[in-house]
Amino acid sequence: LYDQDAPRDEGVFVPFFGRLASTRDGPVRIALRTRAPVLPIFLHRVGSSGMHVAQFRPPVPMQRPEGDVESAIRENTRRLTAAIEAARVARSVVGHELPSALLRAGDRVRG
Repeated sequence: LYDQDAPRDEGVFVPFFGRLASTRDGPVRIALRTRAPVLPIFLHRVGSSGMHVAQFRPPVPMQRPEGDVESAIRENTRRLTAAIEAARVARSVVGHELPSALLRAGDRVRG
């Protein structure tokens, strides 16, 4: 789960709702090695039915490394985290229930 807090040795710090958060960089490393697209996918509970709906977003454009691989990893991790922020803001603006995993977003912010 990409929106969960990462141990310091398994990720990088990128902004998340205005604060630095330890964020897993594994998906970015795999995408850069394989040139695979990264599609943000969000699961939303349907009322109290126990069912969920998957929402697929467009691929996040990846910056290809130009010498400094770690900078590209940090930038792409920031981009993926921004996609999570955008999804949370969009859901709250239209008045839908926020996914419970995103409601715990504050748990991953180091302060």
